[in-house]
This record gives sequence, structure tokens and C-alpha cells, in this order.
Amino acid sequence: MNLVTTLIYERSFVALGIKPGADESVARVALEKLEKALESVQDESDQEPKYHALEAARKAYERIKNGASPEGSGGSESFNSRLRLGQLCLSSGMITIAQLTEAMREQEQNDRPLGEILQAKQFISQEELDGLLLAQDLISGEIENTDEEAQRLMALNLLSEESVTIALLEKRFASSTLEQVLIRRSWLSSDLFNAIFK
Repeated sequence: MNLVTTLIYERSFVALGIKPGADESVARVALEKLEKALESVQDESDQEPKYHALEAARKAYERIKNGASPEGSGGSESFNSRLRLGQLCLSSGMITIAQLTEAMREQEQNDRPLGEILQAKQFISQEELDGLLLAQDLISGEIENTDEEAQRLMALNLLSEESVTIALLEKRFASSTLEQVLIRRSWLSSDLFNAIFK
């Protein structure tokens, strides 16, 4: 089994919230429990994310059921995401996602540093840019996500790695739980979070 296949296989266990290497019967019970919990979520705004999670969970179960050698699946997968200037700007509330998107489009066209573009568009000041660049140096350049809840939400296709990086930064600096951060940012509802984890 190649590395990519192994990682996808391991991520299947994360999606179902079971230990790596668990057999198909354990995976089936976990899938049924998750399906039942997700089906109970009735809020209209939760329907699309709910179906993404159900689809990801069913695919995870199929991968486990169809079997891939459990060799190399002895630990929880870590997702790594490089801390970026745009993520710092978003997590601090200095810019909106629309402003970041606009700046990133210009960056793709002109191949200029993002900080320079944000400053030129007057989304941030020179002092704010200097502070953000200093913060990038102070905060570890690689944020390793070992948060089991965050890993599971990514494995269920409910959050991107960028969203998780921002949420974990906010969780750390605001002394909040991941659930509180996700609800405050309207990235996930309390009902959907509880259906997955309670």
C-alpha cells in the first residue's frame, strides 16, 4: 500500500471516531451511530454540511470494509498546515474573507507578496503588517494539529485545513473550546457538532 493510500485508510478511522486498525464490525456500528445522530439534525442550514459528513463517513466505512492492510495504521494521523499571513489577518479580525480573496486573486496575477497587496489596498496598515510578520516569527511556523475533534471534522469534510488552523489559533489564544470557536464563526452549528461528538 503506498503512502497516500495508507493515509486515506487511516483517515477513515478518524472520520468514524474509532481506533486505527479496528475491524469492520466496529466500523459498521460507528457508522450506524453517526448516521442516526446526523439524521436527527433538523436545522435547514445544517443540511448541506450534514450530507457532506454522511457521505464522507459512508466512504470511510467502505474503505475499511473493503480492507486495506492495517499495517502502518498504528497512530492518529496528524494534519499540518503552514501558518500564513492571511490566516493571521483573518483570525485577528483585521480583514474579511472577501478582502483576503480579493488580495489573493491579485497576488496570483501579479506575483507580489500578500502583505504588500493588503497594505496597498489599505486593508491593513504598515504597523499592522509589521506586527503580523513578527507574530509569524513568534508563533511556530508549523502548527501541528493533534486535536482529535478537529481531525475528525476535517476527515468528515466539514472543515478545511485553513479553517482548522484559524480555529485552533483562536482556541489557544482566546481560551475557548473548539466548539465555541466554530459556533462563534458560524462554521458549524452546535447541533451538528453535538451530533458528531456527543
